[in-house]
Amino acid sequence: PEEDDDRPAKWGEDEFGPYRIDDKVWTMNEIRDHPMFMEDVPSDISENPDLMALQSILYDGQSSEEMAEHFRKLGNEAFRTSTNRMASQNALLAYTKGLDMECKDDVLNSQLHSNRAAVSLRLKDYDRAVDDCRRAVKLDPRNTKAFYRGSKASEALGLTAQALKFCTSALELKGDDKELQQMRAKLQQRLDAEAAAQVD
Repeated sequence: PEEDDDRPAKWGEDEFGPYRIDDKVWTMNEIRDHPMFMEDVPSDISENPDLMALQSILYDGQSSEEMAEHFRKLGNEAFRTSTNRMASQNALLAYTKGLDMECKDDVLNSQLHSNRAAVSLRLKDYDRAVDDCRRAVKLDPRNTKAFYRGSKASEALGLTAQALKFCTSALELKGDDKELQQMRAKLQQRLDAEAAAQVD
């Protein structure tokens, strides 16, 4: 029998042959670092061999489109699960990882940018939200949500004219949307007031 941690090794045997019984008590750090008990996945998993092995099993043989879609779904789940900062960061990480897959599906990449913009809006990172919305609508000019989110983020930045352009583009796709119509009216009114204030 082998010795480990100053304890004699225990052995069992079944139909497959002898095997070592490990009855060592896990520390709290070991439990937290185990993939089954993790509350969050670290952004760099290279230091965790268990996570590396799981990633290899999960993603082996999948196309970049399948991987991007997988990360989009993970991001959506994290975003919907909670509005706390940690859930938002996990969603942001998942959408970014989806974009890192460099898939060739422009509509999917547009959704990833638009969804990442939604997270940025929640985190009040309006500049990044606008940037992602611009990229999203370039990839898919029919992405109404990206135009809407671009409008909301631009409005939050005080860029009324830009917000109005995003909103008008969304209405060109979805003209009967009452919320977009109200948003456009409000933005137009604000833009008129800003123009009048400059004249005075």
